[in-house]
This record gives sequence, structure tokens and C-alpha cells, in this order.
Amino acid sequence: MEQSQGEPFGFGFSWAESDTASHGDGLSVMASEYDYLAGASTYSAYAGRWLGNVLGANAWGSSFIVGDGSTFPDCLQHQVANIVGSLDGAPPVLAGAVVEGPSDEKSSGKLPGMRTCPAAGGNAFKVFNGAKAKYEDNVQAFTNTEPAIDLTASSMLAFSWQIAPPEPLAG
Repeated sequence: MEQSQGEPFGFGFSWAESDTASHGDGLSVMASEYDYLAGASTYSAYAGRWLGNVLGANAWGSSFIVGDGSTFPDCLQHQVANIVGSLDGAPPVLAGAVVEGPSDEKSSGKLPGMRTCPAAGGNAFKVFNGAKAKYEDNVQAFTNTEPAIDLTASSMLAFSWQIAPPEPLAG
């Protein structure tokens, strides 16, 4: 919570770390679970804000969940999505996959047969990068655009809490 106090978008985790999107989802889950167990709404605003950060209420204006929002990762560091999927957001995409998101790590590298993405090169998000936190929607930026099951798992629980919170505990 302290982290979100000094962050312009109210994110509860440093954007300059690894796996920022899944941390945001996880924070949202923990806030919702705390409120449920405490029978309070102490952290409900934080839960929504942290999930919102993952969905695009961030410095880059990008969702880090593939297929969610108007701007989301197109250039996944994922062999199947890159070879047979869309590279422009049109179907087919790896819908629902959570990517790592911004970090302070620079990465590059491409596997044989992978298509270059973005096709024209460059980094449309570079202007929004800070001194430490950087995001690039590029097939070679695996520390930003690699989806994974462990990153995605917490997003399903976070959305579940927002959509249909359970009945209050009997007291």
C-alpha cells in the first residue's frame, strides 16, 4: 500500500521489477481476500486500482493481458503465438495471457523461424519509459512480452473477486 501512495498511477508494486503484471493481479487478490476475511472494504479501492493498472491505467496506457483493452501486447515472446497468431491484435491472439510487463531488465533474442514484431521495428512505448521502468512490445523483449501460466493464474482469481465476490462470512 505504501508503494502505491507515491506512485503517480497508484500501483502497489515497483514497475522496475520483474513480473509486474502478475504482482498487480496478486495484490488485487490479496486486498480482496483481506476485505472478505475482515468483513470490511478497507482495501477494495486498492484492489480495483491495482487491477486497473494491469489493464492499462499505467504510464504506457497498455493492458498487459492479451486481448483486454484497446492496447495490449501484440508481439509476444511465445513461439506458437508468434508463428501462427496475429501480430497486430486481430484474431487469433493468445487471449487472456498475462505478460511480464514493464521492468528494469533489458532483453533481446529471437528463436529461429519467429517473425519480427513489430515489423517496422522501433518502440512505440519508449517515450513513456522512466529512468528504470521500461516496456517494449517486441518479440525480442522477453522480459516484457513473454506470457506464462504462472503469470496468468492470479489474473483469473483477481477478476473473479471483482465480478462476483463471495457471500459474507457468517459471523
